[in-house]
Amino acid sequence: MGRPAAFTVREAHQALKGTFPRVKELRDALVVLEEHWYLEVVTARKEGSERPPSPTVTVRPDIAEGWR
Repeated sequence: MGRPAAFTVREAHQALKGTFPRVKELRDALVVLEEHWYLEVVTARKEGSERPPSPTVTVRPDIAEGWR
């Protein structure tokens, strides 16, 4: 399947549970990567009384292009 250029925090956590047993630890790592402009984390808007969707992580296009 390869590496996707965009994914949700939930998908990342499911794939990396061995390295990041808690979502908070993963989010801390994503903050560092975002501060260094490797990716962007976009929080989806909550609609109605439902649980908000997982934020989407978008990898910088020039980095994602190198994966293909």
